[in-house]
Amino acid sequence: MSCTLRSRHILRRFKSTLQDIQTSREYLEYGRLNQKDVTSTTFRGTLYELYAKEYLEHRLHCYEMTRVGGAMDNGIDIFGKWNLGFYWNRLTDEKKSKKYPQKTVLSASKQYNEATGGKVPKQIDLENQIQVFVQCKNYKRRIQASTIRELAGIYEYHAKTALDRMRTFFFLLSPFALTKQAQRQFDISSVPLVHFKVSSTKVEEADQNNQAVDTLDEPPTIYMNPKARSLLQGLEQGIVKNQF
Repeated sequence: MSCTLRSRHILRRFKSTLQDIQTSREYLEYGRLNQKDVTSTTFRGTLYELYAKEYLEHRLHCYEMTRVGGAMDNGIDIFGKWNLGFYWNRLTDEKKSKKYPQKTVLSASKQYNEATGGKVPKQIDLENQIQVFVQCKNYKRRIQASTIRELAGIYEYHAKTALDRMRTFFFLLSPFALTKQAQRQFDISSVPLVHFKVSSTKVEEADQNNQAVDTLDEPPTIYMNPKARSLLQGLEQGIVKNQF
């Protein structure tokens, strides 16, 4: 048996169920082997979620990202961790020693307190204690206000404590921007929300070419609501700048 055939045999055996699949390449191969309709809304939606997962891993330094999906996902498509330590390490010494408001991730972080001699209790490790929830909306229209209210409810269900709410962010990815009403709801929300406008064009091309989605023709747009910007003060500029 050739190496290629052995590889496909292994893929059939171990990636035969959707739950096992965590990359766009695996999903495209799964669709081909199982003769799935790659033009269906369901297939494209799942592929967009996997594309979003890869984008966040490659461009935002997220890791341990797991796609949940399905009816039992409790409103979360993907969850994982966000390495904010990457952005901390790129701050100048001046910015590392700057005084930040008490209710920011930096002021509560282990890295900042070690650098400044602070003694904040229950310190957050920027590298491995920042959590992210992700919801993907591969809609062919703008995001509605009802979606933003839904995200707030999901967040509050999962982030129970004050510490959880300081170190947990909710990412929304969609091909289109928010409606005016949704934007207002987004901005007044007490939940730290970040919207990524990521095109689904590449996903459509991948359907046709059976290739992994790992490049972007144009940079996605990132928008943080005031709550997220407040928590990320000192890091937010680096987050936007270093995604490209």
